[in-house]
Parts: sequence; C-alpha cells; structure tokens
Amino acid sequence: MSGRVGTESIWAELLDLLERTFALRGDINIGRRTFHMLKECGLEDVQIRTSVQALQDRHPYMRMPLIGARAMRERMLQAGLTSEKELDHLIQAVEEAVNDPDRVQVTFTLVQVWGVVGEAKTDTDL
Repeated sequence: MSGRVGTESIWAELLDLLERTFALRGDINIGRRTFHMLKECGLEDVQIRTSVQALQDRHPYMRMPLIGARAMRERMLQAGLTSEKELDHLIQAVEEAVNDPDRVQVTFTLVQVWGVVGEAKTDTDL
C-alpha cells in the first residue's frame, strides 16, 4: 500500500477489521493456498497467476473497503470486533483518504489457479 503519510495506519486498520470480519464466515485468504490444494487433489500441470492493481485519481474501486465496512457494520459490532465510535472514526478517515486526489492505493492480490484433471486409472493400470 502506498499513499499519503498519516493515512496508512488508518487504512490498514480498516482492512484488518474487514479481514477479521470475513474470517467469521470463511477464509478470505484461501487463494494463497489454492495452488497446493489443487496439486494435493491430483490435478496435473497446475498453474498460478497473480495480479495487483495500483489505483489513483479517486478510482471508484478505492471505495471497496468503505462499502464492505458499511455492509458488514452490524456483524462487526455484534462480534465485538470494534465499537461504533471506532468504526465511525475509521470510515470517516478512510473516506477522507479516498477523496484525496493524490492518494494511490494498491489492491489485494488476485490469485488465479487452474490445472488439468488426469486420466482415471483402471484396475489394469495398477
């Protein structure tokens, strides 16, 4: 992540809160293990590709953490991950950062993994 001095910690704090909220229902970082999972399942020629985007000039996607925080607000509060006051402060601070025309933000890492299903083995192959 990069951007204006003073906003990094607040941005990181909101992203951490979102990750902990997602963790209540599943593994948001499953993509990091998918390559090995497919190999362990017997797929052949497993390939991996990653992508990270740099966003600037108030790109709409920079607002995704804010959209996520607002959508999961009740879940965050009910789980005791944050207080209303703290969440409101985080949202306001990140809102200001997103509206800064000089802000540059790096997205999460998109992970794509694929492989080939091998031929089924018969009794005569054994």
